[in-house]
Amino acid sequence: MFGSIGEVTFRPRGPKALGLSERCLVGFNTGPPLIPSAYNNNTRIVQTPGYILLFTEMIHDARVIAMDGSPHMPKCNPPLN
Repeated sequence: MFGSIGEVTFRPRGPKALGLSERCLVGFNTGPPLIPSAYNNNTRIVQTPGYILLFTEMIHDARVIAMDGSPHMPKCNPPLN
């Protein structure tokens, strides 16, 4: 983002012009896919009668998966899908 001694070479036109990692929304081992990495591989899995929750330690992201076969929300577009 910066050139020589403070010279700005790139100015994004809002947050969506930046990648997810530049916006600190995902780390190097947050999903999908949830794959092992060299650091902070902790994932908590919680199961209830209707849902499964995957909670990753890195970035503290929670993915909730409905187990009743219901369709996804029609206009839901979270950063991690």
